[in-house]
Amino acid sequence: MQQSMFAVEYEDGATIAELVERHGSSYGAIRRALKEAGVRMRARGGSAKRS
Repeated sequence: MQQSMFAVEYEDGATIAELVERHGSSYGAIRRALKEAGVRMRARGGSAKRS
């Protein structure tokens, strides 16, 4: 469940650092969840879609 929530937020433009802040999980745990959900990772420092 959390994997899909992270995936939706990441694909909407959130960075892993923002997900860490919002959800209180570690960087590694969120990155692992995104990878397990099949999310294509952005390059570090890459542009993110912002609202």
